[in-house]
Amino acid sequence: MPAQGTPRRPRIRRIATLLTAILLPVLTASVLGAGPAAAAAGADFRLSITASDSLEAGRTDIYEFTVVNRGDSIASPVLLVLLPESLQFAGLSGGQNCAAAGQRLSCQIFAVLPGDEAVLELRLTAAPDSADAQVRVLGAVQNSDGSSPFVDPGTCTGTDQPAVGCAVSASRTVGSGIALELGVVGPTFLEVGVPTDYQLLIANRGTAPAAGATVLNALPSGVRLLDVSTGGTCTSGPEMRCSVTGPIGPDTVAVLGLWVVATGPATGTSVRDVASLDVTGGDTPQPLASCVGDPLPAGCAESDDAEVLPGVDLTLDIDTPATSAVGRTNPFAVTVSNTGSLDLLGPATVGLAIPAGLEVQAVQGAECSVATATLLCRVPGPFPAGGAPTVVTLDMLSTNASSGTSVSLRAAVDNRDGGVADPTACAGGPEPLGCAVGDPLFVAPGPVLGLGMKSPSAVVVSSKAVYSVEVHNSGTAPFTAPVAVSWPSTAGPAPDGATCTAAATGEGSQELSCALQRPVAPGATATFTLHLEPAAAQVGSTVVVRASVDPFGGTPASPLACEPGDTCAVSTALVVTAATPTSGSSTSAGPTSGSPTSTGPTSTTAPMATSAPATSTDLAATGLPVDSWWPVVVLLLGAGAVLVRIGRRRAGGHD
Repeated sequence: MPAQGTPRRPRIRRIATLLTAILLPVLTASVLGAGPAAAAAGADFRLSITASDSLEAGRTDIYEFTVVNRGDSIASPVLLVLLPESLQFAGLSGGQNCAAAGQRLSCQIFAVLPGDEAVLELRLTAAPDSADAQVRVLGAVQNSDGSSPFVDPGTCTGTDQPAVGCAVSASRTVGSGIALELGVVGPTFLEVGVPTDYQLLIANRGTAPAAGATVLNALPSGVRLLDVSTGGTCTSGPEMRCSVTGPIGPDTVAVLGLWVVATGPATGTSVRDVASLDVTGGDTPQPLASCVGDPLPAGCAESDDAEVLPGVDLTLDIDTPATSAVGRTNPFAVTVSNTGSLDLLGPATVGLAIPAGLEVQAVQGAECSVATATLLCRVPGPFPAGGAPTVVTLDMLSTNASSGTSVSLRAAVDNRDGGVADPTACAGGPEPLGCAVGDPLFVAPGPVLGLGMKSPSAVVVSSKAVYSVEVHNSGTAPFTAPVAVSWPSTAGPAPDGATCTAAATGEGSQELSCALQRPVAPGATATFTLHLEPAAAQVGSTVVVRASVDPFGGTPASPLACEPGDTCAVSTALVVTAATPTSGSSTSAGPTSGSPTSTGPTSTTAPMATSAPATSTDLAATGLPVDSWWPVVVLLLGAGAVLVRIGRRRAGGHD
């Protein structure tokens, strides 16, 4: 049985060999009288430097210095190292000893046997601000007893045959110190129409902070981005480009949250999200097409598969009118569709944010009520999956408040149970779920017109009846178009304040087109008058005058077809009467009290006939007592008057 010390024999044998190698030359030199030069003759060193494969700013890497003793005697060399400014000495891996003086190192190596080698692993740290720097490490080795010639490592160029014991490391570019990794965390299933989120995790495994990160992301087919919930911004489209908010410090993780909804994938299928980034923190991410294989290339990541479940997906679309102007009523069409894979049987409630300056006049296809500034419309179901859409039409008036502005209708519908979403959250761009924003509608300035008419008190043959037509402009632009008038006579109306021409003539009547003498400014009222002087043949007929105007200053409709209202004025129906003989001049029958009156030319009165004095017989015919005096009449003759007294006639006498 071997002794307990047997396992130690190889080590003892090596120690003995080492002692022999150290002592034998010394003893031999002493016996033969040889000096230090004899020992120096056996020293022959070679040096090589192995640089780190990657060098990153702020990170510590290992450089290997290998010293080979090619001489025939044992030696204890000294390693001299010159470091570039971008590298700092951080210590040795092993038990050797190095002294640092600035960028120069001096490392003592003990007892290298002939034909043997010593390896020193120097830990060198790239400065945090050294990114993109080109670095080389220079080294030289000499015998510690000074027997070999001194070599300054600064003279080692690496471009020519190196001197004995001289070496230059390979050149390295210092990296940024940023080493980003990407991961994608997604749901285990996607229900059509139900929002969910994907999280992109960006970890910095480097030594320097990243200012941010640029990520490419391809959502599964049929999955739509609703919003970036946290961590940055993204463009829309099949391949989104996202900017992750920094800084991302060493050993920290940034989270980019994507709020998405499945709309189109077939139920029962599985989908996954694929993303990539620039591992150095730059803006050149790995192309998504290259993110294939197992394992994935650096900078690529993908989520686990998620199963698609059926669901309701209500979507909205708004059809905006092409043009509008103040005072006009235009139709807006809101289309409700179910693009999901599950029917919705019940009604859906759509919230509509009506822009300022528009007023709802009528709604077709839904029952609506006002809740604060939002119009809530209950749209009856059902909404079959993939079926025909339901259209709600809103007729909206453009008021003066919208003049010269662009307005947009916003709508929202809850995607789950027919509830209501907030349309004020719909603001364009990638819309929240169930949102729609109509195209901007420019509302041009324009007149908004109203008509009024004042009738005369009577219509009498050979007398002028005055009709007064009032045009009021409550819009934002002047009114210059004509007013249409139905005139109950073929005779001209002798207008005052307008120029009228016959547009059409019928039996005993005509239709006039009356242009005002000057435009009606916004907020102003203009008046013009028409004069009717009926003939005797019209006695007993009823006279009605009508006037119409286009509410927005266009060509007016025929007044015969209009109904009394803001843009249609109808006079009082009056019967033409015969003239009553009078001793004075004839007068015009003007508008009723309180209205403007237009007076035509006065008619001259025929001279009064002269009559003989009245007799008692004539007076008796009057029924008055003839035996008493009565003042009968005052005759106006020039500037004087005569009082005629009637008395009782005496027999044979005079009055």
